[in-house]
This record gives sequence, structure tokens and C-alpha cells, in this order.
Amino acid sequence: MKENNLLSHVRVKKWTPLQYKRRKEMKAGKPKDLIKQNFFSGTPRKRFVVDITYLYCLEKMYYLNTIRDLFNREVVAWRISDNPNGELCVNTLLDLSSKYDLDRCIIHTCCRYKLCK
Repeated sequence: MKENNLLSHVRVKKWTPLQYKRRKEMKAGKPKDLIKQNFFSGTPRKRFVVDITYLYCLEKMYYLNTIRDLFNREVVAWRISDNPNGELCVNTLLDLSSKYDLDRCIIHTCCRYKLCK
């Protein structure tokens, strides 16, 4: 590189070493993906997906947490809240468990770790 008068660009790290360590621990503790991008279910009430949607209103923003059955894509439980915290997720799951027996079912979410803690 010296002979050709070339310079390299050094990429600056995004996070501190402590943040890299935390991210590595989060990945290690991540549960297995049981669905593996197969969003289809042949039997009802065996596979569910959870999603949080942002609802922009005039005064403020609300969060809609929905649980859908992958058998017929029906929304089986939902809740609206002022903030996307663990309480919203838990209450939606409690609504689902009051309607259906959740033994031996899969509930899949793409929720970030920060929201559900």
C-alpha cells in the first residue's frame, strides 16, 4: 500500500465493548425459531403470531398489540395501550389464554427485547 500510495479507511466501531458484550449475551439467550419462516398452520389454534402496530392519532400515538392465528389469519386477541411495554404484551396473552387452551402451541413474535422487558 505504501508503494502505491494507498490509504485505508478504518471503520469506527458503532458500540462500546460493553455494548458488544451485552448484544452477544442477548443473542446467546435468544430462543430457538420454531416456525422457521413457515407461516402456515394446518390446524387451528396451534400457531400464533404477535405484532405491535403504531396508531398515529391527533393527540398522541397508541400501540395496538394483536395476536393472529396462522390457520385462518384471524385476529384472536388484541389490546391498545399508550406505550409498548411488557404489560401490553402480557395482557394480550392473558386475553388469548382466557379464550383458548394454549397447551402445545407456538407463539411467534419479532418483538425487540427492549419492549418486552
